[in-house]
Amino acid sequence: MGESYITDIYVGKYVLVQLVDSTVELTVENNVYSLTEATELEQDLLQALYTLRKEKILKDKDIEDE
Repeated sequence: MGESYITDIYVGKYVLVQLVDSTVELTVENNVYSLTEATELEQDLLQALYTLRKEKILKDKDIEDE
């Protein structure tokens, strides 16, 4: 088996999305997730942010200041 063909799709501060051969991989702080796991991670992060806002721990102004 030869080397994989890797294409960077998105490079962010914490997130790297790559196409490895025909598979989309998401790397978050050096962890690799499948596309399904990435979708679950997104939902988990959204739920975490919702909870932080609901508990008044995080306010929208806190995000705008950064």
